[in-house]
Amino acid sequence: EALKPILLRRMKEDVEQLPEKEEVIIWVELTREQRAYYKGLYNKEIGTLLGGTSSKNLPNLRNLAMELRKVCNHP
Repeated sequence: EALKPILLRRMKEDVEQLPEKEEVIIWVELTREQRAYYKGLYNKEIGTLLGGTSSKNLPNLRNLAMELRKVCNHP
């Protein structure tokens, strides 16, 4: 009861009328450190990349993709 005046609550009819989301993609270059780490990962795992998408190699490819994504998302 004490929180009621300051508590924000959405009603279903308000949510159904929200406008569509707009996705904006902004391309930026990697920093020098990011680029060095990216190349290091890429060169170290070249065998994984050349192994293709065989069922044995798929977990390694997923791990590598996640590592490369982390490099791009963290300065």
